[in-house]
Amino acid sequence: MQMDIDSQSKLSNLTNKHLDYIIVGQGLAGSVLSFLLEQQGYSILVIDKGHQHAASNAAAGLINPITGRYYTKSWKIEELIDSARMIYGEIEQHLGCKLWYDIDIYRALHSIEQVNDWALRSLNPDYKDFAADAPNDHVYRGVVNDSEGTALIKGGARVDIGLFIEQYRSYLIESELLLETGFDYSQLTLSTDTVNYGAVSADHLIFSEGYQMLNNPYFNYLPLAPAKGESLHIKIKDVEIPHNVMKHQQYLVPIGNEQFWSGGGFAWKYQDSAPTKAFIEKYVKDLGQFINHPISIVEHRAGVRPCVKDRKPLIGTHPEHPRLHIFNGLGTKGTSLAPFFAKQFVEYLTGNGDLLPVVDITRFS
Repeated sequence: MQMDIDSQSKLSNLTNKHLDYIIVGQGLAGSVLSFLLEQQGYSILVIDKGHQHAASNAAAGLINPITGRYYTKSWKIEELIDSARMIYGEIEQHLGCKLWYDIDIYRALHSIEQVNDWALRSLNPDYKDFAADAPNDHVYRGVVNDSEGTALIKGGARVDIGLFIEQYRSYLIESELLLETGFDYSQLTLSTDTVNYGAVSADHLIFSEGYQMLNNPYFNYLPLAPAKGESLHIKIKDVEIPHNVMKHQQYLVPIGNEQFWSGGGFAWKYQDSAPTKAFIEKYVKDLGQFINHPISIVEHRAGVRPCVKDRKPLIGTHPEHPRLHIFNGLGTKGTSLAPFFAKQFVEYLTGNGDLLPVVDITRFS
């Protein structure tokens, strides 16, 4: 991708400037990582065009402790939530905006078998902090169709990812730490001691490009499996619910002013990354089958998630270029994974710790 004239001019203004880190990508992964690096005193430059169909733009920002048809506790959830609460709290203070919301998640149980399975799960001592029975008069009673029962998933959270990306981008621009352009690989040269991007040199360059990693000549050997998802912001007339989430046939995530996020799905094959008419027609029909109030569409978004075939992140150093690194592949659980692994990655980069083998890209060597 060739840089435009304005970007080339901005880059030339950085002539002879040496940085600690260049981060490519300002989605959720790149934003959390660059925040932590700068907070520890490292000089950074973020390069990002503001791709409108990045996964972060369509995400609900949920941290769900129990997922799947078998009601399984999410991988490393206790550590992930502790780290997320701390780091998103630091980001809130830095940006001066509310991002973190503690939530409960109500999950409809559609059969007696599901009711029994949940009852067994809620009796498991390992799940005592997260699994319970929902009260009969829970906040979504009457809003959605009744089911055989309702599970209560405690200890979840929602992070306002859209606001975070927007506010952090404004901070980067004001601080002259953002180059608003697509990454131009022809401007990149490598030496033993530095990486050079145009007129700028740095000790390290980190790629956090999301699904656009497929076009990265240094890391496209890794098994990224991008999945397109779409989401809606809907308005449910006369329904205002503070924070708590409903998982019925689809998710309902309150975002204020009678509005809810709802979306998801995995499209492994797709023509482009734009919202589709087919999705909105089917999804609105599905929503109407279990919501008992009039609904209207406020916004329709799409995003491509950087999923990985083994469902673990792609983190580490290029096998032949020790100054090039990757922090990517957070997939559908990026909200919970990003803080924990960004912190671990910073420790790894600065010689103060190691990566977990299950996320280190050396597993694909």
